[in-house]
Amino acid sequence: MARIKRWYPVSHSFNRDPEVRTLRRQYGDWMGYVWQEMCSVADLNEGAITGTVVEIASTYSYISLWSRQGLAAKKIEQAFSYMAEKAWIAIRVDGEWAPSNGRVKLEYVLSNRRVMLEYVLSNIPLNCIFVVNYAKYHRTENLYPVPPEPVPEPVPEPDLIGKPKKVSKIPLPLDFAVTDAMREWAKENHLANPDELLEAFCDHHKAKASKFTDWEAAFRNWIRNDAKFNGQRKQHFKEDGHGTRTDSSNRVIAPAGKYDRVGR
Repeated sequence: MARIKRWYPVSHSFNRDPEVRTLRRQYGDWMGYVWQEMCSVADLNEGAITGTVVEIASTYSYISLWSRQGLAAKKIEQAFSYMAEKAWIAIRVDGEWAPSNGRVKLEYVLSNRRVMLEYVLSNIPLNCIFVVNYAKYHRTENLYPVPPEPVPEPVPEPDLIGKPKKVSKIPLPLDFAVTDAMREWAKENHLANPDELLEAFCDHHKAKASKFTDWEAAFRNWIRNDAKFNGQRKQHFKEDGHGTRTDSSNRVIAPAGKYDRVGR
């Protein structure tokens, strides 16, 4: 027995391919073997099967095991039409490509593969069947390098589009201090001096282990609240001309000089 010089590796998905199953169903189960033979020959000849459609069909008619090889050859010619419409093959007759989806796909392949284009223009026979995508059906090396496709830009998820990024809350920074902008803001709004309120603000939030996304905004709220609380004390408690403190009902809260702060 002659030694096998080359092993033809068939793709694992060959028998599960829906187009291959349609080919076998419409033109005979043995037509799958015809297609495998074509892929094998194309692999050895860089995609080309030399000869006219009639010659190639006659060559493969033995695969059918039919007693009437002429009928088998006609059946293969019909299968070639199916293959061309499915863009498996492109048929060349006297140097011209026959119109088919296979021709369209071949032209697209040629326009994107310069190495293949040079080979096709100089080496493909005038009469042949060119297997456009034979690499799909077996694990062969890619003879024609394809330039890498551009990487598409990532598209954000629909539910994240237009939503602002969430900012994490942080504890009081160790170097938190009053800025000139804070002093100017307090002066413009007739509020207390921020430097006098800073220590109480820091001690309060350190004790509570508070966290904020914007500590300057939190400090401004503290200054506003200080003004509001001072305003409430002035509203609820007042002193008469002798320094005696009374509430809104004129009840004496404390004699003059008795207490320095309200509430003690």
